[in-house]
Amino acid sequence: MKRTLILAANAIPRRGGQGLNLYHMIRGLGQSLDLSVFCRGTCEDTQTQLVPESRLSRLVSQVPILRRRRDWQTILSDTQFDHSVSARLFPADLFQGVVGQCAESLAAAKSYGGRTVLDVLNTHIDDLASHVERECAKFQVRSFIHPRMKARIQQEYERADLIRVMSSHAQRTFLERGFPADRLVVAPPPIDFDQFSPATFSEPLFRVIFVGLLEPWKGFHDLIEAFDSLRLPDSELVLWGGPGARPISRYLQQRMAHNPAIIIRPLEVAHVGYA
Repeated sequence: MKRTLILAANAIPRRGGQGLNLYHMIRGLGQSLDLSVFCRGTCEDTQTQLVPESRLSRLVSQVPILRRRRDWQTILSDTQFDHSVSARLFPADLFQGVVGQCAESLAAAKSYGGRTVLDVLNTHIDDLASHVERECAKFQVRSFIHPRMKARIQQEYERADLIRVMSSHAQRTFLERGFPADRLVVAPPPIDFDQFSPATFSEPLFRVIFVGLLEPWKGFHDLIEAFDSLRLPDSELVLWGGPGARPISRYLQQRMAHNPAIIIRPLEVAHVGYA
């Protein structure tokens, strides 16, 4: 008999970075475990428990003055998701929740006697917050990390039996802060390489493509600066994504005016998803 696993992620499979990670987890773990998933959308061939969107978070995102508070939107959405999952959770051998979204769920899973894994998609929260705040300051936009979110994540670190990180670099940010090595597991996301076609370099242009949120902590501006400084002939930089704030929109307009080889394709990856 297969061991049972519950995955919980405040995401829609294949939409945005977290949705893509959730999809990878479903495909990678579903073969060997009896899998159930709590998330915001369905996934074919998987037992899915739908968690409705947070009404309060959606309201904040729709009010012009409040929508700048991305930290409010994030914490409201994540806590509502966590509270809903913890109330509906059932016994399983293993529970895996995404960092920032499962403080209550971890406690509920442990009360059923299950082993718990915290899925950390970035570095240690102190390291991540310092980088995000530094890059946001360049554009004078607010970080998405609320102080309450940092406190919840620290609580999750303490509650989880194991913490999964995606790289040795992320692992080091925990070890440098005195975290016990035996509670850390480095597990890169499972990737289906058949989804990626080999480059043929048959086109006359040298093209660089970025797909993702055009937010300071994604480093898109570093890519723009690097591309602009090269001044390569017959080249272009195409950024697929949507800016989340007016200062970023103004920056993009200025860079495109300065260098016509920089092209923006407005697209909300978080809502459209990855093909």
